[in-house]
Amino acid sequence: MEDPEKIMTTTNSLPKNKPEAEQGRPRPDVAGRLSIEAMFDAMPEALVAIDTAGLIQLWNQRAQEIFGWPADQVLGRPWPEVAIPEQYRQAHWRGLQNLLQNQPSVAPHPPLQLIAVRRLGNEFPIELTFSLLQTTDNTSLLVMFARDMTERKEARARVEESLEHRTRQVQLTTEVAQEIAAAPAVDKLFQQVVYLIQAQFGYYHVHVYTLEGADLVMQAGTGSAGKIMKEAGHKIPLNAEKSLVARAARSGRPVLAFDVRRMPDWLPNPLLPNTRAEVSIPIKLKQTVLGVLDVQNDAADSLGVEDQLLLMSLCGQIALFLAAKQETAHREAIEAERVRLLATAERRAGRERAIRNIIEKLRAAPTVDAALHIAAKELADHLTVSHAVIEVGIETE
Repeated sequence: MEDPEKIMTTTNSLPKNKPEAEQGRPRPDVAGRLSIEAMFDAMPEALVAIDTAGLIQLWNQRAQEIFGWPADQVLGRPWPEVAIPEQYRQAHWRGLQNLLQNQPSVAPHPPLQLIAVRRLGNEFPIELTFSLLQTTDNTSLLVMFARDMTERKEARARVEESLEHRTRQVQLTTEVAQEIAAAPAVDKLFQQVVYLIQAQFGYYHVHVYTLEGADLVMQAGTGSAGKIMKEAGHKIPLNAEKSLVARAARSGRPVLAFDVRRMPDWLPNPLLPNTRAEVSIPIKLKQTVLGVLDVQNDAADSLGVEDQLLLMSLCGQIALFLAAKQETAHREAIEAERVRLLATAERRAGRERAIRNIIEKLRAAPTVDAALHIAAKELADHLTVSHAVIEVGIETE
């Protein structure tokens, strides 16, 4: 093991000192060494120094925290044996030997990403930066700074997961928009939407209701449960006290239940026994509620605000589609009524023209007998009959 005084001289580092003597003031050199130790222990990174044999000569407080080994149990032991998983030790040691033997003095090496191992045996990622320094007796020490990358790696994984989730959201929104554009009818749209949502995010169950009078009528649902409810004409009264769907429709606001068992107004569905989380989103245009989209999952806390925001966006598109369909149906009804009124007016005008023609012909008749013949013929023609008879009675006193 290197002489601690030499390590202090060449690397500004020290092995652990013994407690100060109780009598007298510490010598200036001892005070200086203690302050350097305190500085090393305050570092946010693990500081480790090894000699040319790979034996640990310096191990600060952060190294103890990261790797789980106290200094007195690692000083003098091989670094790879303490901190590197067995399957990587030989390759790691060959790389360190290359530095120790072939580079007498180097500037800090670019950070190296590798897998380390804690005292309890669990592996974790670290970032290792190292520099090769010379002692006064011309021996080498490799000084390493290790940073635990677990939190950063987990944060990166969360970011990647969030990006993946967002990508699926954009994809789903695009697909729903395409389905809306191509949907020939409302019922077809609802069926496509619920299956798209379930397929993209793996929800336990998805179904959709429309508000019809005082009831919320289920229009489409996924799986066998959705089929059974649809065939049975499943509906929920708008004023139902125990129903998240009804509450969302009444309030016009989303209802998110992280754990349905903690919701006093949750109504269990025997066809969906595994429901543990639920979110009900009103489908509304401005302040008018048109229906409700309901999503359920089979694990508590598996639905969150991100799911709610995504479904709100989809419900906005569905509401626009329903409003457009309603507007189209309204215009078609108006046009049908216009055509009916026009046809009625044309028929009335035709009858009036026919009556005027008959009257003109009757006025031009030279005799009563001729007038009767004209009237019979005209009536037969306009009534589309083969024979017409007019009887004239003359009263006598």
